[in-house]
Order: sequence, then structure tokens, then C-alpha cells
Amino acid sequence: MDYNKKYNISFKGLSKGDYIEYSKSPCFCVKGCNDPRHIRKCLVLKIKLKLSLKTKHGISKYFNYTVLQDNQTIIIKSQNIKIHSIMRSK
Repeated sequence: MDYNKKYNISFKGLSKGDYIEYSKSPCFCVKGCNDPRHIRKCLVLKIKLKLSLKTKHGISKYFNYTVLQDNQTIIIKSQNIKIHSIMRSK
């Protein structure tokens, strides 16, 4: 698979300056996952590669993101979130 043709978030991660809407993992099993009460919005400030694994399906990468959410800086892990939408910065 050629990852250079299309930007793949799970392979390359989010970019610095992206504005994302996400929900945390306990929401995955709830039917109302797209309910506005569960969706959070934040701005990505810093990206750190946590782990890179080679599996039979390809390379899996996990990232730690430092984000600005509600005027607080927090760290979220890529394996614990579901991304609903992304607004890219230029």
C-alpha cells in the first residue's frame, strides 16, 4: 500500500494546528456516539510518536497528542479516541 498518495491519519498522525472533534473510547459502544454531549473539540499543539508496531496488516502507529481544550492543555492518546472531523491548518 502506498501511503504517499493519500494522507492516512492512522499512519502519519494528525498535523500540528489541526482542529479536531473527537469522542473518547467509552462512547464507542454507546449508540449515541455522535450525540453532541459526547463530542469534544480541541486544537492539536504537539505530536509524539508513542509506538510503532509491524503487524500482518501493515504498520500500526500510536501517537500522544498535546491538545488545547477548554483553555487547558491535556494529553490524549490516539488509541483511546475516535475522530469525527478534522479542519486542517495551512
